[in-house]
Amino acid sequence: MDSRKDLLFALAMVCLGVAVILITYNFREPVIQDTIGPRAFPYGLGLLFAVGGAFVAIQRLKSMHAGNGYIVPDEGGEDEEAYPASGVRAMAMIGLCCVYTLVLQPIGFIVATPFFVALALFLMNERKPMLLITTSLCFTAGTYVLIHLLLDGRLPEGVLKGLLP
Repeated sequence: MDSRKDLLFALAMVCLGVAVILITYNFREPVIQDTIGPRAFPYGLGLLFAVGGAFVAIQRLKSMHAGNGYIVPDEGGEDEEAYPASGVRAMAMIGLCCVYTLVLQPIGFIVATPFFVALALFLMNERKPMLLITTSLCFTAGTYVLIHLLLDGRLPEGVLKGLLP
């Protein structure tokens, strides 16, 4: 593997981190002051990008100057025979998440989530119908109880508006 690609990507991350920090610096202060404020998360993210990118860049530069050249052994492992990685599966999961996001408000959390969980499990090659149904219903019920009833959070009601406690 060519470590120069990693070095370029790491330097790009450092540049992105610096850009995020500079853009965040120009945020206007809100009228109502807060201890943390709206700048905290972007500053932290920019710092994470810059420091992480610098760390990887330094590692790659050290390995290049240690006499190893720019070719390094490949990282990671091979796919398991029975469970190969699939770009199609990953893209299908991303698409499923996008569709879930779009239908969540109109049809509601209680209706959309069991289908989403079942389809996500199906995409991950779970084929036992009882397990798909049980897992999706238990996840939906548990999440609803935790967020809506215990934490008093709001979840989209959709078609069940006015029917839920």
